[in-house]
Amino acid sequence: MLFRSPSLASRANQVPIALKKMEQIHKLALRHLKPEGFWLTLCCTARISRDSLIQTVGKVSKKIVGKGETQLVSELGEERDHPVIRAFPEGKYLTQLIFANHKS
Repeated sequence: MLFRSPSLASRANQVPIALKKMEQIHKLALRHLKPEGFWLTLCCTARISRDSLIQTVGKVSKKIVGKGETQLVSELGEERDHPVIRAFPEGKYLTQLIFANHKS
């Protein structure tokens, strides 16, 4: 399953609302994922940090799939059409995370 959101926060004060939207999107979709499925989350919002995204997704996954049942499998690097300038790391706005659900 693929989760891809548009840019959700152009200003810092919009981040809490953007994270809530990410939570809602994942909550709706994860209910339809097979118990042992893989999913990819793409976030195109520079103001949402990698760690905030993982925390938000983890919270939803815990509710839907179960505690300890989701694992971050991989993080994809930058794409050719989304380059990050080394002198300007704040320009990194694309976060790509692959998760896997495991049912005990």
